[in-house]
Amino acid sequence: MKLGLIFTRKISLAFWERVGNLDREIIYYNNHTSSFESIYFFTHGTRASDAPLRPLLAPNVRLFYRPRLIPTSLYVLLMPFIHHRAFRELNIIKTNQMDSSWAGVIAGHTRWTHGRP
Repeated sequence: MKLGLIFTRKISLAFWERVGNLDREIIYYNNHTSSFESIYFFTHGTRASDAPLRPLLAPNVRLFYRPRLIPTSLYVLLMPFIHHRAFRELNIIKTNQMDSSWAGVIAGHTRWTHGRP
């Protein structure tokens, strides 16, 4: 099974680190990696901001970044299309806040149109 976590709009691993929440937030997912084949983090950070924090994550946690030229307000709607191959692989889509739930709703609809539950 593969779990996808859609980060709250404007939130990234770098933001979690800046506010002191990174260790607390990732320990939960690192501890649950044995329950999933993979966990996908759909972060609103860019490769430049979040990639340096990759070593803190378990090996089966994959990061998906916001393209640098797309504003975060637009990214929440485009995320399922930008990362459509990754979303098609997911069994569970999770959001932490309603603010980014549109990405999950859109992804669920696009998965349905591709013949997935």
